[in-house]
Amino acid sequence: MSQYLRQPGELSMTLSETFQPYNTLEPELNGTGVIATRHLPNDHKINFRADNLRPEKTGTHAKITIYEKKTANTKGEYGKQIVYDIFNIGRDGERGRLCNSAFKTMGVIENPETGSILYEKDHLKKDLDDFCSQVWEVWLSNYSSELMSGDPTLVQKFRLKPFSVTDGGTILYARPKSSKSFLALAMAISVDSGTNKLWEVEQCNVLYVNLERSPKSMQRRLAQVNRALGVKPNRPLRFLHARGWSFSDISDRIQREVDKYDIRFVVLDSISRSGMGDLNDNKTANRITDALNSIIQGTTERGYLAIAHTSWEEKHVYGSIHFEGAADVMVSVKTSRNHKKELGVQLEIDRANDITSGIELPMLALSFDEFGLSGIRESSPEEFPELVPQSNIETIRKYLLQSGFQTPIPISEETGINQSTVRVVLSRGVKDGIFVKNGSMYGVSM
Repeated sequence: MSQYLRQPGELSMTLSETFQPYNTLEPELNGTGVIATRHLPNDHKINFRADNLRPEKTGTHAKITIYEKKTANTKGEYGKQIVYDIFNIGRDGERGRLCNSAFKTMGVIENPETGSILYEKDHLKKDLDDFCSQVWEVWLSNYSSELMSGDPTLVQKFRLKPFSVTDGGTILYARPKSSKSFLALAMAISVDSGTNKLWEVEQCNVLYVNLERSPKSMQRRLAQVNRALGVKPNRPLRFLHARGWSFSDISDRIQREVDKYDIRFVVLDSISRSGMGDLNDNKTANRITDALNSIIQGTTERGYLAIAHTSWEEKHVYGSIHFEGAADVMVSVKTSRNHKKELGVQLEIDRANDITSGIELPMLALSFDEFGLSGIRESSPEEFPELVPQSNIETIRKYLLQSGFQTPIPISEETGINQSTVRVVLSRGVKDGIFVKNGSMYGVSM
């Protein structure tokens, strides 16, 4: 350490005389951001962190936070938060305002023994300038090229099979009032508790982000779904309640909760509360999916499931086609009621990366009483024939066009569709004129 440069009572010195010759900061990647540390004597540190880095038309924007860690025992990884702001980091005026705000809290840092100046406003401004000038290039090193070898032993892992991969995103979409929130909550509880009653899951910590309903409403639903899954009604699940807020308002808070509690699976209810603009706009769709993907990025395998509404024609998710391009799995929800007033639910994978789409999935039946949801069980096409996925009908039709007349058993064996579904499809298809029957054999109507 060089000689301290200003003593108490010395009223004026030039900047070159007062400025301690510290080395330029060296920012480095740290989780979802960039960090740099100014080391001072006696284990005193000033930490600079940049998060949410993004290029805009006017320049690079980021959330810049300044922390002060006075001793090794100071609480927090970076110490006490002094100030933060989200701004265009290329603008000197905005950096100057952040520096002024931070200095009002920190003040001059002196040597406790001699009173000599160790760190003052000019030091802080230069460090902030150096940091902001480097962070974007450091952040881009996340995306440096690498020479990578293929690994044929790697298999796709699922958090909730086959709807959610361990390191990707799923969008679950349906009409309003189709119980998709009950389904999402059942998925969240199944993963968090390791319950395989309805789906095969890999247990991990789950965070349910509730932007739609009151905490009491979700508390009632939690008890109902717990009971329906065979879990103790009072078993807890971690929620982030933010009714009336938008996803963009609380995305930073979600990230902190994910990091703090080692969350591996995030459920967002719902995309319609994004607060990022018109869902039909491609830029809005990209911002939403970028924000979701930023929460799960990193070396830890994390995934999300986001609820969305369907379009009016019920053929795809409401909004930009970019939602379908960005998500790893798109799951549609179709519903119908039977004579018992149960709600039949058919989930179908419409589009997916690295996994089979259009596969047959078990139907579910949800029952309700005056208190709300009272049960969830596996159902069958015989109970809700109108929910047989169109993909199954087309698969059987294509098979019969190639093979000619067949009975239900070989159709089931060759297509992988269970026999009960095959029989329902054939029976309905004969009525609708899609198939014809000759004895026990079925073929395609010409």
